[in-house]
Amino acid sequence: MALPILNSSRYETRIPSTGKQIEFRPFLVKEEKILMVAMESKDSKLMMKALKDVLKACIYDDIDVDKLTSFDLEEIFLRLRSKSVGEKVQLNLGCSECGAKTPVELNLDNIGVTNMPEDRHVMLTDSIGVSFNYPSVDLVTELEVSGAKEMTPEQQVELTYKMIVSCIDNIFSDEEVWDAENQTEKELQEFMDGLNSQQFAKVTDFFGNLPALEHEVEYNCISCGANNSTELRGLSSFF
Repeated sequence: MALPILNSSRYETRIPSTGKQIEFRPFLVKEEKILMVAMESKDSKLMMKALKDVLKACIYDDIDVDKLTSFDLEEIFLRLRSKSVGEKVQLNLGCSECGAKTPVELNLDNIGVTNMPEDRHVMLTDSIGVSFNYPSVDLVTELEVSGAKEMTPEQQVELTYKMIVSCIDNIFSDEEVWDAENQTEKELQEFMDGLNSQQFAKVTDFFGNLPALEHEVEYNCISCGANNSTELRGLSSFF
């Protein structure tokens, strides 16, 4: 006789970058073990792999988790953690005046990705622009691994360039659209090399203001009473 299934709850959330609704279940003890081992390792690459493995196990929809953006993964995991462990989490935040720690309770259901732009187009001239994809988790991880070693300023610029070129979706004018998948990497690089400094600044501004999981917290220090304001950014800030 088969043993009973104890957990069959299903919930919905959305993918921030696309708005698509997905269904998921809470993570179970077997997935929580994966997360705990990764957290104990203090290895960011291993932690990212654990997050992706848990999402793959818990999401019912047929989506490619590896192609999610980093902020997609972070918000979806926040929703997953809320339904699995509870929506409340307590942080100990430092005081800017005396340094004492103050316990602050957050409701994870009130936290999400901010700075979502209306579109992903960057106009370079009045009639020519570029549509970008947001960097995927895989691309960000690859670049972080590449950037972990000591790099010269020239190598850092080259790394940034690689990310920008990899994220081009298409180049468009008033009359025509050139899909990046139909162009060679060399052709895309040559296009970017042909930008002037003002045009390239528009592109770097787009990547410098990508959506992010962030939340501003205001609290009074339990030691000196000083009013504090702290911006939490990125998944690790909330645990």
